[in-house]
Amino acid sequence: MIKTYKANTNISINVVLPSSKKNLHIAFVPMSDGSSVFSTDNEEIQKGIENHYKFGSLFRFIETKNRDKARHSPNVTFVNGMSPSEETNATEAALTEKERDTAVHKVVVTDLASAKDYLADKFGISRTSLRSSKAIIEQAAAHGIEFEGI
Repeated sequence: MIKTYKANTNISINVVLPSSKKNLHIAFVPMSDGSSVFSTDNEEIQKGIENHYKFGSLFRFIETKNRDKARHSPNVTFVNGMSPSEETNATEAALTEKERDTAVHKVVVTDLASAKDYLADKFGISRTSLRSSKAIIEQAAAHGIEFEGI
């Protein structure tokens, strides 16, 4: 079971692992809205995080997911209900080489931050290069994506 923790700022913490009593440094992943998140399926790390003295004040538990469920960003709605990897796999299987160059995938988002997160998560594009709406739209077009809702 994957547990996700969230902080309102970008943080890193040290936790003590219960079984070995060793310290583990955990760096939360920064998000474009200034918050940060950390997800893990390791039960020992989860216990260490939940025993941290700042748990509940500096950062908090937000959700649990089963391993087999697709991971979706809360502010992004995927066309046909597919995750980015499922969408890519289905699209690549259906398209010929010629069609891949001209195909545009429509992705519904609620705001520019969601579009930025989508591009950064799916294509590994640096968030600092996505500072303006023009840059976000240009990068999306370069990767065959058209955002709806912004």
